[in-house]
Amino acid sequence: MSVNKNSGAWLPGSMRVLGDYYRDKGMNRESLAAYQEAIELKPNDAQIYLGLGITYWRMKEAALAKAAWARSMEIDPINNDSRGWLLLAGKTSS
Repeated sequence: MSVNKNSGAWLPGSMRVLGDYYRDKGMNRESLAAYQEAIELKPNDAQIYLGLGITYWRMKEAALAKAAWARSMEIDPINNDSRGWLLLAGKTSS
């Protein structure tokens, strides 16, 4: 991908949105790839890990989902979305 020198400011967020879009379309593999790219660009963004976890959850990968949400919580301890998903995951699977 060819990007300009200012892409570091907007590209991680764009990749996260792309991951959300792919997930909503049921394109989970593409979603994972977009989130992984976003993580490479901005490894300390809690929202990226939140989305990654939701994709894993939809893929029935509960352990990977929980790990992603836990990482999100490490980055942003008051992230209520990740906390909610972790609570839900704890009640519905091991």
